[in-house]
Amino acid sequence: MDRSKAQIALTLSLVLGLSACSSLNQVSQMDVKKTAENAQQAITALANSKDGLLTLKDDVSQTVTAVKAGDYGKAQQQFSKVQETWKGLEGALKTVSAEKTAEAQTKIETVGTELKAAKPDATKITADLQDLGKSISGFAMGGGAMLAPDAQSNLKAMEADLEKAAKAVDAENFSAAKTDFGNARQAWFKFGGSVKQQSAETYQKLDDGMKTAHAALNAANPQKDAVASDIKALSTELEQLSGSK
Repeated sequence: MDRSKAQIALTLSLVLGLSACSSLNQVSQMDVKKTAENAQQAITALANSKDGLLTLKDDVSQTVTAVKAGDYGKAQQQFSKVQETWKGLEGALKTVSAEKTAEAQTKIETVGTELKAAKPDATKITADLQDLGKSISGFAMGGGAMLAPDAQSNLKAMEADLEKAAKAVDAENFSAAKTDFGNARQAWFKFGGSVKQQSAETYQKLDDGMKTAHAALNAANPQKDAVASDIKALSTELEQLSGSK
């Protein structure tokens, strides 16, 4: 991650957030200074938490594996590692996003309770763990909340257009799918650079995914299953970026 560029992006995001309520001329120098300080704190906290977040994500994945195998003793043991690691990260992550940190905490408490039930519901626990994994991925990759407001807007537009394209492909209406996917591409062109500033790896995954889906959709005879799979993979990557469900 280019930390200087990430700092600029986050600082602009926070400043623009203030401007939604009042013009920049009305924001005092103290407000701007405080915004910059908060931005630096968030960037530092995220950088320092990176390894812990990746460990957390791996432990959640291993808990899912244990649950699917019906080994709840192992699942509880593995999830206790998640809870312990989270305790060490929670405080720092609050400076990145108090709201998202609170949401992740609630999910961890929910799964912890579900695993101790007399008759654990494997389907629900698995779904909740996967949901928790997405939240953690959002933090690990910088999260959509780290993007400037206009970039966040384009990210949401891209998600919506991909959803429309997926439905059109399912109906084998490839003409409509091309239009919707074209709109998604335009949104990507507008905010892809912001993603690249945060994580070159995430940017490359999404950009490669866009190229793959575009080629499959524009083939002489588009294959429904292949196109649907490519679009689904893209949507999953965007969910992880934005932290959406």
